[in-house]
Amino acid sequence: MITLAEYIKAKNIVKKFEKENGKFPTNPELIYNNENFSWVDFLGADKIAPKNRTFISYDEAKDIVQPLSLKSLSDWRVFTKDIEFNDFNLPKNPSDFYKGKGWTSWGDFLGTGKIVPKNKTFLSYDEAKELVKSLDLKSYSDWQTFIKVDKFKNLNLPYDPCKIYKGKGWTSWGEFLGTGYISYEKAKEIVHPLNLKSKSNWIDYLSCSKKMNIENFLSYQEAREYISKNLIIDSRQQWALFTKSENFPKFLPKNPHIYYKDEWQSWSHFLDN
Repeated sequence: MITLAEYIKAKNIVKKFEKENGKFPTNPELIYNNENFSWVDFLGADKIAPKNRTFISYDEAKDIVQPLSLKSLSDWRVFTKDIEFNDFNLPKNPSDFYKGKGWTSWGDFLGTGKIVPKNKTFLSYDEAKELVKSLDLKSYSDWQTFIKVDKFKNLNLPYDPCKIYKGKGWTSWGEFLGTGYISYEKAKEIVHPLNLKSKSNWIDYLSCSKKMNIENFLSYQEAREYISKNLIIDSRQQWALFTKSENFPKFLPKNPHIYYKDEWQSWSHFLDN
């Protein structure tokens, strides 16, 4: 509401203007309707601090905004820079201005229906797990692909279940997807004592593990004695070449440093040189 002092001041300004320039219209929207007239532009309201401006109500704002088909906050920011924005008497920061006046989310305001994860109610962990197992996803990579398909949007599942279900039942991706794999942390607990230093060590270990299931290898000491009496191998490189030959005995492991890890000292000790 304009005060009496403000009215008198404005009235004097108008009188002075009319005396110097001519009659001032009382219905500018009619007089200037061919000149891209807008009240915001005419009154200079875009130069008034938002806290001092009077905007339309939240529901009125939604009625104007939603037909514009803005899909995101980024779209909104682009729109606020458009010259037409000033015609709508909308706040540039509706989430601040309409706080406590109807605001719930950008999805509600723009009409997209999107809700930020922290405010969304998802299936419980057990419900999500049962649903996901039926999808036959085998890995985290499969999950990443699945969340991009349209079907995902209708399942009420979080994009980041490990975060949403933390402290609510989550243990591992293997348990969630139903693949049976142990958690990453548990896997590290098992692997670290193996003292593997590289990916190639890991591959060696896997190769050795498969061999262990079908071969009966000599003991560490028996292997050393056999090598000392029957072979002339001076280095790990020569051993690697020997494992690829047709004459390599089946009772020796190709990766002795892994198979005999509890007794292993060094290659020179194993090869007795």
